[in-house]
Amino acid sequence: MKLNEEIESKLKELLVEIESEEAFPIIKFIINKRNVSEFKISDKLLISINQVRNLIYKLNNYNLVTYIRKKDKKKGWFIYYWTFHVKEALSSLDNMKSSKIEGIKKKLKEESDTLFFSCPDKCTRVDFETALENNFKCIECGKVLKEESNVKEIGALSKELKGLEKRKKEEISN
Repeated sequence: MKLNEEIESKLKELLVEIESEEAFPIIKFIINKRNVSEFKISDKLLISINQVRNLIYKLNNYNLVTYIRKKDKKKGWFIYYWTFHVKEALSSLDNMKSSKIEGIKKKLKEESDTLFFSCPDKCTRVDFETALENNFKCIECGKVLKEESNVKEIGALSKELKGLEKRKKEEISN
């Protein structure tokens, strides 16, 4: 699969989601290649082998890369050879977006359906049942809890949800 602007943009978005933006040069180097040595990656990108390993292990945690390992006959060490999977990466991004949308929907429902109380010092924020159990006193500092208006939170969540759903629809139509 060719690395065009659209795929590059999606891969960068995925790396932001998994907090590994600095791994993009590695992806760019090994994309469309199979079984690239971690030492070759290190040499070509002029970064230490430890940095390569740290970044590539992050990618491996999300199943974006696979590896094979072979034992170096001279030194006796294992050398890892990495392959990046574009289709799986793009699928992971879609799954993450869907999960994020579902999480926001769940949070929005909770915010809409629940009456919250908070401490004047912002120590805690609890639902009605928890506030009642604690006699409407903060479990941290003992001050009286006040009913909280969550209109701003609901508005912010609704706006974020609409934006994510709009972007997802645009991507599907493209």
